[in-house]
Amino acid sequence: MKLSVVVPVYNVERFLPRCLGSLLRQGLEVEEYEVICVNDGSPDNCAAILAEYEREHPDIFKVITQRNQGLSAARNMGLRVAQGEWVTFVDSDDYVVDDAYKYLLEHFGKENVDVVAFGYHYVYTDGIERPYAGDAIRGHVVYDGDGAEAHNKYELPYACSKLYRRMFLQTHAVSFTSIYMEDLLFVFQLLRNKPHLIYTDCKVYGYEKNNTVSLMHINDKRLVLKQME
Repeated sequence: MKLSVVVPVYNVERFLPRCLGSLLRQGLEVEEYEVICVNDGSPDNCAAILAEYEREHPDIFKVITQRNQGLSAARNMGLRVAQGEWVTFVDSDDYVVDDAYKYLLEHFGKENVDVVAFGYHYVYTDGIERPYAGDAIRGHVVYDGDGAEAHNKYELPYACSKLYRRMFLQTHAVSFTSIYMEDLLFVFQLLRNKPHLIYTDCKVYGYEKNNTVSLMHINDKRLVLKQME
């Protein structure tokens, strides 16, 4: 299996169909990838939506349900059961441009590469799918080399804007920690192990900014103090 896509799910019923629908249009054959959806105790209608996708596409979607433990725990759960040679993460209020993963794997997922980093664009929607109008797929290599050195040159903060060779994550025990803005620590742990990283300017990830219940919109003094500690 080429790719495992891990999707943590919590309180995103109006965005979830857009996210899951985009993952069905990645240009990969059914046997080439899996989508692991981790329902982190979502209180809304997400469980029913997930059940529908799993029922209609059982060879692609795998649903795991757990009590609410937060984004990091949900991602780590998906990572533990992933079977793909490569793994990536998609937040359930976001989406991926059509055929993006096939393009990235075919053009940049070379045998000696550990991480493929790619671009993203912000979207402000009401949950209705609106395809990205830019030059979405065609991209060029911006950087090819030591991931630790790339961190000094480029802003690479988000976990979702990368493909990871799963064996590299396992070998170096790279996983998520339950802190505020956990992506930063995850990326730091990843790059300090000097992966061979390719950075391409393909802007294929749609990052939703209009989700007011997203953890990125929470302004909690306790979370900020915990992050500083």
